[in-house]
Amino acid sequence: RESREAGNPLIAAMVTCNLAELAMREGKLREAQALYQEALELATDAEGQRMPIAGQALIGLGELAREWNDLEIAERCYVEGIELTRKWGRISAMDGYMGLARLRQIYGDEAGADAAMHEARALAVEFDATEIDDWIVDMAQAQLWSIRAVAAPRRVDAIERWIEQRELDDVTRFRAPPDRDPSMDQRMRKYEMIVVARLRLIQRRPGEALALVDSIQPLFEERGRVRMIIEALILRALAHQLLQEQEEALASLQRALSLTQPEGYVRIFLDHGQPMRRLLKQAASRGLAPEYVRELLAAFGAPEQGRTEGTGLGVPPQPLLEPLSERELQVLRLLGAGLSNPEIAEELYIAVSTVRSHCKSIYGKLNVHRRWDAVQQAQELGLL
Repeated sequence: RESREAGNPLIAAMVTCNLAELAMREGKLREAQALYQEALELATDAEGQRMPIAGQALIGLGELAREWNDLEIAERCYVEGIELTRKWGRISAMDGYMGLARLRQIYGDEAGADAAMHEARALAVEFDATEIDDWIVDMAQAQLWSIRAVAAPRRVDAIERWIEQRELDDVTRFRAPPDRDPSMDQRMRKYEMIVVARLRLIQRRPGEALALVDSIQPLFEERGRVRMIIEALILRALAHQLLQEQEEALASLQRALSLTQPEGYVRIFLDHGQPMRRLLKQAASRGLAPEYVRELLAAFGAPEQGRTEGTGLGVPPQPLLEPLSERELQVLRLLGAGLSNPEIAEELYIAVSTVRSHCKSIYGKLNVHRRWDAVQQAQELGLL
């Protein structure tokens, strides 16, 4: 308020973004959206030109869109947000790259996710005023690996190395190593434990996962971190499910649904893949939050129709040794419609260089060298 009265939209927008982030931590997604939109308006002049601080609001809106499974909107916000924030302070783009990595992971674009995480890590290394950004990037990378771990066991080994490096193997210990700031390490550790618990579920070690959740959930409850409470409840429900304790599993899920339904959470469930889908089906049979559960199950889609497990995104069955990703199929369809690279970039809200990269990948997978040959080959294969 004081910044507005002083005619300082930069500080007003920055502080409004901080308020939005607090709302997200409290699980108030709709309030966060309104605040980010307000910050965006503050950071936009009368001619419609956006100040670089607007990038922070756009990245926040991208996070919300991703959670609501509005993936095209999320990508548009991330890309524009990164472009703007890099003009303001390079480190500010780190959150955007991590969000973009999570989005590309949803699309099944592992190479793209790795590339975005590489950009985030480079910024964290470049910014050496604190270790916190390096820890956050490492944790985000472990989260991505945990999503891939079911289909790629080598990712489990990578997460285990991270666990060993961060000394997260003792579920009862929250002490900081001697060479680290105890308060900062303590703050990070409870979030890292969520990733470890998720891995233990993938490894079918539900007892260890429950012990981890038991050690950290009270901290989230005490501090009103609703988003993390939801994460803990979901992990607890999945652990009980593995232990064949269905009543306990459904009780935890029911509380999670009561927290998520008013705000429309989606991806927090989808990212747990088919175990969560099966548990939601049981919830549906019990009549728990029936309309909301039906919407979540619909977002999962049907895996037998060629959908990537845990993503909810449809990729049709393809007679190729290396299938096209969802984004490559989008580019291919626009090639078939006769659009140029700049027109495709504008349509998909991506850079022209990214379009060229997708085209190169498409040509390689279809074993052709020109766009019209790619279109013809795709038609013959039933992809268009």
